Amino acid sequence: MNALFDELKEGLEEAIQHASGEPTNVRVRAVELPDVAAGRHALGMSHAELTSVPLRVIQREPDAVIRAPHDEPPSEGEAFDTDQKAARAV
Repeated sequence: MNALFDELKEGLEEAIQHASGEPTNVRVRAVELPDVAAGRHALGMSHAELTSVPLRVIQREPDAVIRAPHDEPPSEGEAFDTDQKAARAV
């Protein structure tokens, strides 16, 4: 068999072992997804309004877009403050 098949087979076998709780060398990356609906409701925006925001932000505040992936997201229990445009505890 060829090397690609062997690598795919090995990867699938490791995934099955990991899924069944057996120890493996599998690396797992957990990604936290923001609650977009809650943020949209807190801002009082419709779905259509919110979908147009990214393009406007890119046009008006390109530095904010560059910083955004590196900023800390609001912690649990925080919501968007529409007056200050920042997160606040609720």
